[in-house]
Amino acid sequence: MSSNISVVIPTYNSALVIEDCIKSVLMQIPSPQDIVVCDGGSQDQTLELARRLKVNVLQTQANRSLQRNLGALAAKNDFILFLDSDMRLSSTVLSECEQLMKEEVAGVCFPEKDVGLTFWCRVKGFERSFYENVWWLEAARCFRRSDFIFETGFNVELISTEDWDLDERMKKYGKIVRGKSYIYHEERFSSVNGFIHKKRGYSSNFKLFSQLHPERARLCFSVVKRLCLFLKKPFRILLHPILSICLVYLGIKEFMLVNKSSGTAHFSGMEKPLDASFNPLKVK
Repeated sequence: MSSNISVVIPTYNSALVIEDCIKSVLMQIPSPQDIVVCDGGSQDQTLELARRLKVNVLQTQANRSLQRNLGALAAKNDFILFLDSDMRLSSTVLSECEQLMKEEVAGVCFPEKDVGLTFWCRVKGFERSFYENVWWLEAARCFRRSDFIFETGFNVELISTEDWDLDERMKKYGKIVRGKSYIYHEERFSSVNGFIHKKRGYSSNFKLFSQLHPERARLCFSVVKRLCLFLKKPFRILLHPILSICLVYLGIKEFMLVNKSSGTAHFSGMEKPLDASFNPLKVK
């Protein structure tokens, strides 16, 4: 039996992670017959590695949302799971999607764990552990293809908050439910500067997201709300004092970027926002 779920993966210079990502999808039960990799101009071996694994490969310009939208147009099944190239699925993600995508359900989100070999990746993973089952910091990844296309998919003008934006818009088609299977996110930065470089481009769109979804933005960008999540689990903080101190330091750096989001941003790869007219799903 094959899955009725297509998996769409945007890539950009993803040679170090794309094989593990695709293989984790191929190992799902039921096995997916439709995997679409949409590349944004990789200069490494990403395309070669993806084609070697016999998946459908598309090429376009670098914008994560645009790439996902093009992948959705090429998808063949009734449901779509969107996966980043630096992610790996636990073995039951697709089977849970099949079970949970009922008529009254608009999307399925899954808990995520950050994994990485460096100390600062461990700090980010520790931070994410406080956010598990916090609806406003999570976002659905699996949708009904017809609903997704009718809603014009991801907003190509947004980066970093495009998943929260779609999560909010898709609620008009039904409820967002939560699976139990984990998705593992492989962080690869080795220093605070590396983290800040990654976040610098993202922060430029926080203002636009706040205009589109002010209520959710007040939750997502609130220092007080984040602190409350940490204080709800004091024993975890006491058990990991060094990680906790570094988490606070990293958090201060991140929120300083939020406050400077109106400044000049630096973009690279799939972090480039586009004009909405580039959206292939948008009716002109």
